[in-house]
Amino acid sequence: MSEFKADFLLWISSIVDHWGSIGTGGILVLLIQVLKEKWPSIFNWQFSRIVLLTFLSFAMFQSWQSEYKSKVGRERDLMKANNNIDRLNRELPLQAQRMTLERDSAVNAARVECAFKNGANETLQKQNRDQQTLIAGCQNQAIGLLKPEPFKETILYLDDFHAGKPNPAMKSARFLILTNKTITPVRMAIGCNSSISELSVGVLGSMIGTSPSRMSLAEFRFELSSAAWSPESPVIASVSYFASAGDIKCRFVPL
Repeated sequence: MSEFKADFLLWISSIVDHWGSIGTGGILVLLIQVLKEKWPSIFNWQFSRIVLLTFLSFAMFQSWQSEYKSKVGRERDLMKANNNIDRLNRELPLQAQRMTLERDSAVNAARVECAFKNGANETLQKQNRDQQTLIAGCQNQAIGLLKPEPFKETILYLDDFHAGKPNPAMKSARFLILTNKTITPVRMAIGCNSSISELSVGVLGSMIGTSPSRMSLAEFRFELSSAAWSPESPVIASVSYFASAGDIKCRFVPL
């Protein structure tokens, strides 16, 4: 019962939203009441009710029309999303198959080379031990080609100064964080050995920066989804801290 009541009130509200049609009908009813004095046989109360009901019906039609167009739009968006999902489902197996073929081709090429060298060993027994070592090295190289390169991070300390600062008790340090992979979005936890007054982080070469979230006096976290952290575009961080704390040391941990 409560659901029916809510739907009914929502329907009434939708009709009221089309107040233009209802208001136009009301104005015409008032005009009919004025003209009733001059032509009572034509502009009577029955005629007024017909006009009011006509515009009320039109307002109900507009309410239905709005809901119908909204439903058609939602169905169209859902159909488009389903088509995109179907396309991805068709493309992903093909991409996986192509990557598998490329990997198998590299492994087979390495195995052929190693097998050729192994065959040469059968005719040159004096060099048997050296050839076996070479074959084992080839196999290790083939396996290494299939392994992804491990993530590496290098933190470079650029400078530490306080000249020109409004507060001589404050110092600033800049760090450049390098990586060997492209990472996006960039999520990172930052921690230093002393309290941080201000911290700004961004990707070098990008005009877009971010304001990190403070977790404690010396710890921050930030996320940058509009730029990529890559070997060509390292992350640069500027830290302001109290000069009395001595040299500052910070760690930058990807999340």
